[in-house]
Amino acid sequence: MPKCVVSVVFGLFVVCLVCLPADGVAQDVDATPVSSPAILVGLAGIQDAVARDFEASEFRPVGTLVFRFGVAEFDTPKHAEEAIPRVLDRYLASIDDMVGDASGVRPANIRTIGDQAVARAGEVISRAQDEPDLAIAILVVRRGTILRFFVGGALAGDPLGELTHIAETVVDREPGGAATPVGSEGLRTGGLWDLLPRPADVPEGFILEHERVPEPFDPLPGQGTPEP
Repeated sequence: MPKCVVSVVFGLFVVCLVCLPADGVAQDVDATPVSSPAILVGLAGIQDAVARDFEASEFRPVGTLVFRFGVAEFDTPKHAEEAIPRVLDRYLASIDDMVGDASGVRPANIRTIGDQAVARAGEVISRAQDEPDLAIAILVVRRGTILRFFVGGALAGDPLGELTHIAETVVDREPGGAATPVGSEGLRTGGLWDLLPRPADVPEGFILEHERVPEPFDPLPGQGTPEP
């Protein structure tokens, strides 16, 4: 099976796709923000949002292959809480529309993280004969007016355990100052960027793939194309 298959399948979360070449080493990260599907469009009270993606540097037949992380800020905790079921429904609708039957992705038990945590996990049955079925987990964590989104995908296994660990690692971080250009690690800093998982927060063997500006926040201040 080509090593780009899983990146293509999970590309529904990022629009642009990155494949692992034959040697198992990912292409250089594109540090220019790109828009994601309109998961956040029209949510009451939403103020700002950013996202960051990681993928495994080598093919893994078991275990998470792709992580998609996002942060959204709302004007009130009530609006943030009300957005959770809508975001989950939109994620699942996108998966069902673009990948396969997501009826097996159901509510999952999750311990309290921050003020509130809601999870979905299960198997997505591919509609294409030449593509594998997939294990998907989606975790949404609220802390005050901030929602954090953690999405993982694998060929086998349950990504929710890894997502839970990452969420507990980053949940207490606070927004930074003004957003900055890309730093030495290829990461933007400041503002909501400081709330996203960093390379040290994900399992060993993952590399930064993209930083994204989810619609309708394209672009945000400080998020223009970096200088060469």
